[in-house]
Amino acid sequence: MGLLQGLLSDDLFSHLVADVGFEKAIETLPDVGQLRPYRDSWQAWGDFVDHQHRVFLRLNGCNEFLGYALGQTISQHYVENSEFLDVSRSPAIAISFAVAPRLGPSGDRIPSPAAAEPGVVYRFDSSSYRVGSDLGFDYYSAPPVIDAVAILMSLVDQTRSKPWRPAEFVSMYALSGQRFFNLLALPLWTVLSTRIFLQQAAFLVPDELRVEKRDARGEQIIGFRAVEDLSSRRGVEKYYLKRCGPGYWNEALTELAGMTFPTIGSGEAMLIDLVQTIARWRATVTRARLGNTTFAPRPLDLWIPPRPDLVR
Repeated sequence: MGLLQGLLSDDLFSHLVADVGFEKAIETLPDVGQLRPYRDSWQAWGDFVDHQHRVFLRLNGCNEFLGYALGQTISQHYVENSEFLDVSRSPAIAISFAVAPRLGPSGDRIPSPAAAEPGVVYRFDSSSYRVGSDLGFDYYSAPPVIDAVAILMSLVDQTRSKPWRPAEFVSMYALSGQRFFNLLALPLWTVLSTRIFLQQAAFLVPDELRVEKRDARGEQIIGFRAVEDLSSRRGVEKYYLKRCGPGYWNEALTELAGMTFPTIGSGEAMLIDLVQTIARWRATVTRARLGNTTFAPRPLDLWIPPRPDLVR
């Protein structure tokens, strides 16, 4: 497990995983002989590495390059679930997630985790909360409810005079530490085709629970866990809905699936390309080192895995 932990932040290994997959990449390791006795666990290790790389890509990639507000909004839908809790301003979307069997991004039917139980939709009035498109907040200064559509709309260029230049945005931030959001100007019609807009997406920002525990050596470890209790929010109402069989939902499911996971059109492609550009920036740095590099972990504080393949 110690070797696996080291591989998590290794540029060369991560680059190879993106190109050929985890198991083929692990075969290239100089000390692969030590790992072959655990070959039955390689698939689970690969899933673990993918998950951790998505976390790094969200925290050190999207949040660092795009700022907390836009970074979390983009990550929630295209990289890795953030601390945010998904909600929607659309009753149809909320009901579909609560009670309907639905289709995943690859067209596979996602079964309900509790098909025999009624679905529940929580409704609450968010008009009294400070909901807007301010890109300057962080976790501790965030409003209780964040309107993801408003965050995305803050990038819209009504004049259509500013080109979309994600590569220049990423390189400028890497060089200067400044975010030139004018380089990420989006035409309005592209925003209207994204899953964020079609789902009328918003987020709840949960509270943070301090977790204290001790490691094997008895040293105290302090961590934090996001927690949310919807029933404690002001004015929350619960609506219980009966689940219907697949036949009833077949017609409605096709339409709702198109809203929940829209076809990769121009808007979706542009946002996905933005995150992939951040990951490719790290991959470019990695390629420049491939001629004389060895497998060596990098510090995790601002490390980004060169894994554009994880963005979906």
